[in-house]
Amino acid sequence: MDGAVIAPGTKFSLNEKVGERTRERGFVAAPAIVGGELEDQLGGGISQFSTTLFNSAWFAGLPILEHQPHSKYISRYPPGREATLDWGNIDQVIRNDTDAPVVIRVATTGTSVTVALYGSTGNRKVVSETGPRSASGADGGFRIRVTRTVYDDGRKTGTNTLRWTYTGLD
Repeated sequence: MDGAVIAPGTKFSLNEKVGERTRERGFVAAPAIVGGELEDQLGGGISQFSTTLFNSAWFAGLPILEHQPHSKYISRYPPGREATLDWGNIDQVIRNDTDAPVVIRVATTGTSVTVALYGSTGNRKVVSETGPRSASGADGGFRIRVTRTVYDDGRKTGTNTLRWTYTGLD
């Protein structure tokens, strides 16, 4: 992923770029939510990267055409502003709506992943607001709303509101 380029006006599919998570391609088993329960699965944990990329695109004001939060809330992620990934089922697709290429830079340590997007969004400013949690069902589930407002040169150019219901806690 490090050094991947999203050309101006094009879409970027995370699943297409990363490919199927297999042992032969270097992926290992880690916890994943399957059928509402945690179980080890090849590529489990890919959502840490997916969520970090999602937030980089969110705060760059890039259109996020496809993504899905987890079914259960995982406390290390910002509620409503996170993204799971599942080969063949759940993707994350971002569009570069700028006139410049966007370069994805990735750095990892044993305990962290950093994703930075380099390009030019002009004088774009992003304001993100997370609403209050409202209880939903048993097991600590809740509903959440996150709103992103994008400004270009001080003029409001778009608002996105994400709504999600978590069925419980991890």
